[in-house]
Amino acid sequence: MTVTDADRRDDLAGLTRDAAVARARELAAGLSSRRAETEALRRVPDATMEELVASGLMRLNQAERWGGPELGTAAITEVIAEIAKGDASAGWVFGLIASHFWLVCLFPPELQEEMWGSDPDVMMSSSFVATDGSYERVEGGYRVRGRWPFSSGSDHCTWAMVGFALPPAGPDEFPQLVWGIMPRADYRVDDDWRTVGMRGTGSNTLVVEDAFIPDHRCIDP
Repeated sequence: MTVTDADRRDDLAGLTRDAAVARARELAAGLSSRRAETEALRRVPDATMEELVASGLMRLNQAERWGGPELGTAAITEVIAEIAKGDASAGWVFGLIASHFWLVCLFPPELQEEMWGSDPDVMMSSSFVATDGSYERVEGGYRVRGRWPFSSGSDHCTWAMVGFALPPAGPDEFPQLVWGIMPRADYRVDDDWRTVGMRGTGSNTLVVEDAFIPDHRCIDP
């Protein structure tokens, strides 16, 4: 019997740790043939990302309500290690994006529905510290502008999470830290990742000209 991509996604709920590691090992065997392409592109090739998504492994710690098996940290660590044996850059990008499937589940249900309501495979990149930017509290959310570097895998994602801090409310207060999520329409990816080490991670800069992030897309980390 041939196992299709749809079958692999549908069987996530019953996926075991050993089966996930075996699936990662099978994937890694093919990734090594694309290492040179990954380096040349300075990002994970589309074919590699399609295989990672189709495997269902990205969603190992996505909440059960979205079909994830919730296998835990030890399982995802083993899977990352196996994928990295095939391609270190692919392993790095996989690990970060897979962690975001868990992080999104900490946000309000309204945001989760916006992101995954029609497709639970939708991916998000992240960057937590801007090189420059401005942020302010406004009615119903936050107004943000800036540049957030080192967003690995950002070329392949349609959402992004950025971190920012608002000034203390008073002399005895701490800055207010916020993680906010935006759809691709609210930011662009600046192709500036030109390195020697980990060249294929596509860790480009997220550029936000002027975006409103509503409260339901934000959490206090």
